[in-house]
Amino acid sequence: MEWFGHIWRAEDDILKKVTTATIEIQKKRILGRPRTRWKDAVKRDIQLLDVNASVELALNRERWRDLLVAAQVLQGLLS
Repeated sequence: MEWFGHIWRAEDDILKKVTTATIEIQKKRILGRPRTRWKDAVKRDIQLLDVNASVELALNRERWRDLLVAAQVLQGLLS
């Protein structure tokens, strides 16, 4: 999640373009659930920590740090 904050705040960075872009493929869709993307996992983790938070929170460094501290505390309790 920490790295996601760096990427989300980057302007005109290739990493941000890669993580936010969608690829259009002209193939037939396979059966089953779509694969989980890294960005989806980050969104899910943010929602677990704060129901009202979103990925746009990464633009506010202070609130993002608070969220990261909460994630580290939660990680420590889970392990």
